Amino acid sequence: PGWSALYDVPVTCSCLDGLLSCCSDHLIKPNAVPEGLVCCLRMRVARNERRLPKQIKREPFDLPLPLTQLSIARVATNCALSLLLLTNPPAAQLLGGQVARAAPNLFTPTPNPSEYQLLAAEAWKLVDRNYADRTFAGQDWFETRQKLVKKNYDSSTDVYNEISKMLETLGDKYTRFLTPAKYKAVFAVATGDVAGIGVELAAKDVDADGKPLKQPLVVISSIVDNGPADKAGLLPGDVLESADGADLRGLEPEEAAAKVRGAPGSKIRLEVTRRGAEDVPPMIITRGKVKLEAVTSSIGSIDGSKVGLVRLKQFSTETAADMKAALRGLSSGGVTSFVIDLRGNTGGYFPGGVDVARLFLPKGSLITYTVDKTGATTAYEVYEDGEYVTSPVALLVDDK
Repeated sequence: PGWSALYDVPVTCSCLDGLLSCCSDHLIKPNAVPEGLVCCLRMRVARNERRLPKQIKREPFDLPLPLTQLSIARVATNCALSLLLLTNPPAAQLLGGQVARAAPNLFTPTPNPSEYQLLAAEAWKLVDRNYADRTFAGQDWFETRQKLVKKNYDSSTDVYNEISKMLETLGDKYTRFLTPAKYKAVFAVATGDVAGIGVELAAKDVDADGKPLKQPLVVISSIVDNGPADKAGLLPGDVLESADGADLRGLEPEEAAAKVRGAPGSKIRLEVTRRGAEDVPPMIITRGKVKLEAVTSSIGSIDGSKVGLVRLKQFSTETAADMKAALRGLSSGGVTSFVIDLRGNTGGYFPGGVDVARLFLPKGSLITYTVDKTGATTAYEVYEDGEYVTSPVALLVDDK
């Protein structure tokens, strides 16, 4: 999956098969890396949205938007206490003095909490405020908070690990904690500009027969043409075993990517396994500046008619613009029909996927929708006919 942490808007999992968004109620400054980032299934309540039938709302035009006072009041029953657990005066002011005075009778605030305890409590609060399953997987969520903030932490690593353990109890693979290192990796992919060997990584948790693996693997999902990995002979489907002697098995793709990336010109020793090959020798690869080309295109022909082939590897902040440029370039070459290749697409930036869909759909089409914890639905529609709405289009997809 890919995450869009910078602007707090929904993002996709692989090929739009899941919806996520960053939980923070505050913008993360482009020049600041957060101490920790929690992502979970949710949608922000936006202002000035025209209501659609069956409580469906249109997508916000100026994401992100803070919760309105009215929205906070509406969900005060569920989240009033969580807003106050950090003894945060602004939160108390939002909900009124009566709530603020009642809270101490229910919970004993941690005296002089450390910065790590505050971070842990903030993570809990964000999940409490926005998580879709209000049973929190059947656990006593407030007791979880008490244990989390009363624990003493010696380092940021300790509190990061504890937050991750808390999220694991929810049993939701799309709710995860991003450390600063992971956040940097995600942001680099979202903007399409990284320094490394030129591969995209994905998690593999089932074997060829569809049975769960005991230990998840990190596999190469795609390779940048003419990049360092391509020149070294790495192939899509290769499993990364180690990087400079560090074991990569069992890591998440973002963690493995952080170990593989490095300064341009530096070298890295990779060990991989390849299906059908008994022994693949270790590879020494020189890192370089790599531009992740999310969109590539070429012209083919079927029965004498020109056909445009467009490969879409991921969704980033630039994908929609790149897609439009590719389609216009093909059209200028006499192409009237298109094949869109989504195989191996690793997902990414949610609005990028929505905007690409708008290029091909007629006005009024429903692209997708999200549902928040209150059951309110936000619809993502097409507001005018797409530029290529009359063009024949075929999609190539895989089992992802």
